[in-house]
Amino acid sequence: MTNFENPSLPSPEDVYQSNSEAFSVFGGVMDRLIQTMPEVAASQEIIHQGAASLIEDFELKPSLFEDPGRSIVFASLAKKYGDLMHSDNGDEREYDFIGSALVLLARNHSDKLGSEQEDDPEASLSETYKLSVYDKYTDKELTEKLRVAIDNGMLDAVKERLQITSENEQPYEVRVLNVASSDLDFLGLSAPKLEDTELNTEQGLREILDKLKEHGDLVEQINAFKKGCIQRGANFAKERGHDGLTAPAWVTTIAGRRFLCVNMPLAEKLIDPELTQNASYYSQDYRARDFATLEHEYTHSQGGLNVDNGISFGIGLEELRAEYFSGSMQGYQDMKGLFLDIFVITGYHPDELFEQSPIGGSAEEHYAKLADIVGLDNLTEVLLSVPMAYLSDQPDKYTRKAFESFGGYDGLLSRLLHRQYEAGKEGEIEDRIERRVSILQSIDGDASWVLNHRRKFGLNIVTDLIEARYNQVAGQPEQS
Repeated sequence: MTNFENPSLPSPEDVYQSNSEAFSVFGGVMDRLIQTMPEVAASQEIIHQGAASLIEDFELKPSLFEDPGRSIVFASLAKKYGDLMHSDNGDEREYDFIGSALVLLARNHSDKLGSEQEDDPEASLSETYKLSVYDKYTDKELTEKLRVAIDNGMLDAVKERLQITSENEQPYEVRVLNVASSDLDFLGLSAPKLEDTELNTEQGLREILDKLKEHGDLVEQINAFKKGCIQRGANFAKERGHDGLTAPAWVTTIAGRRFLCVNMPLAEKLIDPELTQNASYYSQDYRARDFATLEHEYTHSQGGLNVDNGISFGIGLEELRAEYFSGSMQGYQDMKGLFLDIFVITGYHPDELFEQSPIGGSAEEHYAKLADIVGLDNLTEVLLSVPMAYLSDQPDKYTRKAFESFGGYDGLLSRLLHRQYEAGKEGEIEDRIERRVSILQSIDGDASWVLNHRRKFGLNIVTDLIEARYNQVAGQPEQS
């Protein structure tokens, strides 16, 4: 693990002598960032000093700076570290945050940090083995049917929203896997009911019994199909070192190939909607949500705002992007709430770039814009504000430790609020709070459930401000 005991800042010149290649590459990156990011330009000296120390202490390799998103994150960490070195009251949690964040960012670009691998058993598996497991569970017939459906326009609407054409579409491969995680995956796939009218009194007893048996056999076959998918899902997860499956669709990269994976029940419903006609409860809303799942994952296959397509830096922003282009149906309420709160505080929401840019913008564009809005110091905290699902279902101890070190969503929001108040933006914040209160007032009945729902995701700072104003307008006493 990173060690920041007795820290000192070497001069950039000293580091250039001991690790000239890495520092030289970072210097070139800084020259470009200074031209495009005011926050970097204003702090270039302290960034160079912090970077020099981190590059020397952890023997960082030039490859770390090959990706623009990684480079901006490193500049943010370098500024944080440089500021701490010049401070007399550095908080131990700040050192913990920088250490954990550096491991997440640079462990594949440093021999010193290379032993700090993520808590993912799949990371130790060879690419050849992982591909063989996916091949084993691929249903070739359904894969071809889904591929043809996509070629014939199934995803044209989301492609249009993303401004994707045949010329700029990034390569990906469709895979339908003959797996499922639970009975919930089969929502809408039911056996036809045997109506009483089908068993009238004019039929002979033998004919009635044959019909009952035929229907019973069909129900048994469908149940066996479901059970088989769920069992294969458990086996598929186990062979990849996991406890189980959690999603009906996902995107993964193996051996340099990007795969858009869909489980069998979802693929069946997407390819042949008539299969759901026996389930009277399966409404158009359910159908829209299933389709949005495919659009959401297709969005992930095109670009990405998360560093190295990982589940740490920028994953919350990337899920927000996928939700934006798929109709905002699939959840991630914590991320939607967090970025709404950041909007209330700063007046900026990533939707602006999503709407303006092809594929919703690049990581470099979003990181640079966020640094300008929230400050370079706070950028890494925004990018490491990961969805709760990624903290619980796919745990990495360094992601968790970094998140806890800056106090989670509320820790970030409190610092952003303080920053805006110091900049004299209190009136603007109050105006945006007023708009949120107006929305609450438009809800029939008591709207407190909306505020309570937000608190379930650990979003209290802005919620408190909205609630206080809401109660004030309603003539109710403020909550203590």
